[in-house]
Amino acid sequence: MLRFDGYYCSPSIPYEELHGGAHLVGSIVQHWRFFDDGTWLRVDMEGPEFPFWAFSHSLVGKPMAEAKEIGVGISKDGKTFYFAGSYSIKGSNVTCIQRTNASVEPGATFEFVWRMGSQRLFPITSNSHELMFVNVK
Repeated sequence: MLRFDGYYCSPSIPYEELHGGAHLVGSIVQHWRFFDDGTWLRVDMEGPEFPFWAFSHSLVGKPMAEAKEIGVGISKDGKTFYFAGSYSIKGSNVTCIQRTNASVEPGATFEFVWRMGSQRLFPITSNSHELMFVNVK
């Protein structure tokens, strides 16, 4: 069962990429929140200590609707990028869709699929990572 009374967090995910001529190496933690209206929110940060639950509450209304429409948003202070989209549940699988209308990859669609387990989401697609539930109550 998908939980709405907290959020899901990945283990540390290493990355290595070339960006504008710079060789970037590090790791991120993905923070995912699912809302009961079929919307999801994700923030990728370099550590698990990001106050994700509070941040997710700051996006209620227009910021979240706009991010869902274009696939990405940025916080008021310009420091945090976030991603949003819609999800559906079929059997024990949850599928998240991110459509981008942003200038970076206009018209691209990304799909993330997990199998729901007790307190965890197990990846089915190669771009998904195992997520553990974080209870905030």
